[in-house]
Amino acid sequence: MDKALAPVRDLTDSAQNQAVLEAASALAEGSAPAEVAASHGAAVAAEAVAAARSRRRLAELAGPVHLTVVWAMYG
Repeated sequence: MDKALAPVRDLTDSAQNQAVLEAASALAEGSAPAEVAASHGAAVAAEAVAAARSRRRLAELAGPVHLTVVWAMYG
């Protein structure tokens, strides 16, 4: 039985990180998610869609934004 490979997203790969940023910008400018997936892969496209949606929602806010960042640490 053949197993389909899951889309891979390596968070340590700077090329994939840059691809997410570029794809999110392209989506914000009106590109279709299918175009992004075809050129960068499904995992990068999925993250880019989420980033573009987040960027769009943040742009709609009128007031200041408060963010909290938590770094998980082990050991």
